[in-house]
Amino acid sequence: MNIPLNSVKQVLSQMGSRYRAFTAEAYDQFTGRVRVGVFCCNLFLSLYLCAVVVMLCVVHTGSGVPQLRDLGTAIIYLPFLFYQGFKFLLVKKPSLSIHRSAEKTRLTPTVILIVTGIISAVFLLRLLAYFPGGMGWDSIQQWKQVQAGAFNDWHPAIHTMIIWLVTRIVDHYTFFLAVQILVFAFVAGYLVATLLSWGVHRYWAYAFVGIILLSHSTPRIFMHPWKDTMVTILMVALAAYVVNIVFSNGRWIAKWYNAVALAIVGALITVVRHNGFFITLPCAVLLIIFYRKTSMDPGTARRMTGGRGVLIAVLGGLLIVIGITQGLYRLADVEKPPSQTYIESVGIPMSMLGHVMVTNPDALDADTLAFLTSIADEDTWQEWFTTGYNSIKWETEAYEKVGELPPRDLASMTMRTIRSAPFECLVGFGNATRVVWSPIDWLHTVNVGRGDFALDVAYTQAEVDAWEPVIKPARYVHLALDSVIQLLAPDRVLSIVGLHAFLLLVIGVYSVNRRLGMKALFIIGPVLVYNMGTMLLLGGPDYRYFHFNILVSLPFIIALLAKTTNENLEVSKESNS
Repeated sequence: MNIPLNSVKQVLSQMGSRYRAFTAEAYDQFTGRVRVGVFCCNLFLSLYLCAVVVMLCVVHTGSGVPQLRDLGTAIIYLPFLFYQGFKFLLVKKPSLSIHRSAEKTRLTPTVILIVTGIISAVFLLRLLAYFPGGMGWDSIQQWKQVQAGAFNDWHPAIHTMIIWLVTRIVDHYTFFLAVQILVFAFVAGYLVATLLSWGVHRYWAYAFVGIILLSHSTPRIFMHPWKDTMVTILMVALAAYVVNIVFSNGRWIAKWYNAVALAIVGALITVVRHNGFFITLPCAVLLIIFYRKTSMDPGTARRMTGGRGVLIAVLGGLLIVIGITQGLYRLADVEKPPSQTYIESVGIPMSMLGHVMVTNPDALDADTLAFLTSIADEDTWQEWFTTGYNSIKWETEAYEKVGELPPRDLASMTMRTIRSAPFECLVGFGNATRVVWSPIDWLHTVNVGRGDFALDVAYTQAEVDAWEPVIKPARYVHLALDSVIQLLAPDRVLSIVGLHAFLLLVIGVYSVNRRLGMKALFIIGPVLVYNMGTMLLLGGPDYRYFHFNILVSLPFIIALLAKTTNENLEVSKESNS
């Protein structure tokens, strides 16, 4: 039976018109620049979903031409399908929301103390089982600086100084780790109390504590005196401040002491990690854009000058950063090591070249092959290179050889290799960065161990032997806790950075459409910029750089979805203007 082509076209046209009319509701409440901004957010989410699907297919398959052909097809069609599907869900599904109060009550000290006590008890027990704590090369180098009282900024000097300051009380490696745990537990308690003070249901607030206790990675991260651990503490504090700012619509920051607290936390994030500005810079910009205007304090006739608080937070944070890097560092005679920015930031091209070297060396041109073999012979590449440049960097002469190669030559080699082996390069990129974007890969590698380089530097064997009667039972309890966690919690869900980042992005864009409008970018923007910016500098799937994602995702999602009892579920035009 022949069906007239015109009839088919007419039916498809009618279906398309009805679908477009239906999904147009997704944008009805937006006008002007706000509508353009919402569209861009939805388009970005669609492209991100497409990229994740494509990269999962690439990383988990072999190589070959058919995959490249299918990859091209996916890149053409998937963003459109995701975009249309997301628009459909925005209209079809009811609004997601979490109840909160319109006004904040006082923080409950009892809640802070209980949460602090629970987390501290569990983590300190684990620290005892791991006595004297986790030690890596970076940590021992910083510990040597602490003992010598001479600092350099290869690892952020301010972090080493904080270790030095704490150990003036008790000069012991484990003591600093114990203090670090207590501070983290207190900050976590403060965040829980903050959520409860805004009327967020206690199930949501205490779920945050559950994520901390039931995660495989979080306790092990805190067995090390890493700068990444310090950033996690600061990010939990920042999450509490973000909740206060969003829920109060900027009134919280109008109080000068809150603005000063935000300035201090932001400044420390900036200097404790050399790339901390990926978080604080977008946070400052979005804070200025969305919360600089004056607002009215509910219940009184008093106007709250939010702009003054924003100014204190942003300029105060900048002055603190300058004071630390230009003032404190000079007073402490902090050594500035030769700039290694270039060597440390070429992890992605080196990971792509390395993957081609071990999977398809015939695709390399003579110059590129000569460069890679000057780093290590083919057998060494095969033995050491795994998921990225970092896996071989410290075992060969890669550090020196890359430093001697002009950036233009490395870029030229990389482009030529991409043209000759595009699929292998894509796999190399995916392997090095999958810890950031993959929602299914369980890649945390937080090992708590000690190398020979730490013996008689941070501890002695005699000391460990003396503590053995206490360490042994603590280890049994520690192993029992791990067994219970494996039974009670889907540990992989609580430890996959890519999954938490993925959920935060999806719910963030949903909130742009249905809850907070463009102000939702203040919540998700800094984390997204940090993840994407740091990803492009990676030399391998380094979990600890991104660990804080799994802790801030829940409080940020609560901030994105929270509403008061009488609040309209639709985003008003006024709130988005």
